[in-house]
Amino acid sequence: MHSPFVYEFVTRGLYVQKLPPDYFKINAIRKELLKNNITLTIEDYGAGSKIFKNNQRTIAQIAKHVALSPKKATILYKMINYFKPQNILELGTSIGLGTTTLAFANPKAKIVTVEGCQNIYQEAKKLFAQENLQQINSIHSTFDTFIKGNDQLFDCILFDGHHTFEATIRYFEYLLHAKHNHSLWIFDDIHWSEDMEKAWHVIKNHPEVSVTIDLFHYGLVFFRKEQQKEHFVIRV
Repeated sequence: MHSPFVYEFVTRGLYVQKLPPDYFKINAIRKELLKNNITLTIEDYGAGSKIFKNNQRTIAQIAKHVALSPKKATILYKMINYFKPQNILELGTSIGLGTTTLAFANPKAKIVTVEGCQNIYQEAKKLFAQENLQQINSIHSTFDTFIKGNDQLFDCILFDGHHTFEATIRYFEYLLHAKHNHSLWIFDDIHWSEDMEKAWHVIKNHPEVSVTIDLFHYGLVFFRKEQQKEHFVIRV
């Protein structure tokens, strides 16, 4: 590993063992969601599910099969806790487990989270209210509609929905105006399908991208002009 920037992140961020008490709230919330058997009708605007065959599923099923896994929650928490972005955009709220992870990892952050499915959006809002997470601005909208109306800069963007090549690249290109030199972009499930593998390859080679880190579950993108272009693969 040749980059001091990446080395510091890995050793002081990803490999840190002792985590703040807020981290452990995430598993408690997940356990409660796994008990919730309310059935929702889902409007799926993304690539579809590899598990569910229809648009009916319980909150418990979503928590088990779709929402942030314990391992991914730990990685996401460590990343946000290390970089401490102040303005975060999340594309794909789901039932809100990932959003609460962002909020717990950096309580001072202002978070905008966008969800297209009305029923899931409403359930996530209940969770945010229950946890008194007032720093979260939850928006019911398709990603395209939100992005086209956005003129804000973000320190961090989490792309967690619509896992197709065309949509991922479209959102990437639409949001380039929302980055700055120290922005961190996080792409979920970069190895989920051939489409996502292809999208990750295109993003890595974009001329405005300087450093990428492949964590298998996530792909991290940096735009630091002072860094030479390098790609890292790190297993956590």
